[in-house]
Amino acid sequence: VCYRHTDSSIAGGEKNIVEPVFDLAEAERFCKGYFRSINKYAVTGALTMPYRPEITAGNAVDCKGFEGFDGKYFVDQIIHNFSKGSSRLLLRKIFLSF
Repeated sequence: VCYRHTDSSIAGGEKNIVEPVFDLAEAERFCKGYFRSINKYAVTGALTMPYRPEITAGNAVDCKGFEGFDGKYFVDQIIHNFSKGSSRLLLRKIFLSF
């Protein structure tokens, strides 16, 4: 079975994967999972904000006012600095397509 997945919302090249599958649906699931895993860290960022104890690693946050970087982000890591009263978030964009 041969399957090609394209997504116009994600820029990049093509990759040929040779993997035995039973049918087209399995090929599609495999391709989408593969590309989701390699694009997981395509858009990342970090920001420092006033101390927010309610935000933890694993949360999803909605970022607004960052021009082309607006959207939902997954909090990979958060570092609270109690002496400065700040929280530093390491984020990665959540892709809602596929």
